[in-house]
Amino acid sequence: MKTQLQIFYEQERKIGERNELFMDMVRDGSMTNQSLAAMIKRRPQKWGRFAGFIGKLKDEGETT
Repeated sequence: MKTQLQIFYEQERKIGERNELFMDMVRDGSMTNQSLAAMIKRRPQKWGRFAGFIGKLKDEGETT
């Protein structure tokens, strides 16, 4: 049985991994305004905190 502290740190780790995944997609250019909007629409509780990036990312079909 996990302690409350263990559960807390496990959730913190998952949040950190999700943040890292998102930033990796931003850096490599695979995250677009449209893909982020679609991700937020599908799973707002998971991706909604990144909504502030919409408008700051490239649009689909846009180069550089």
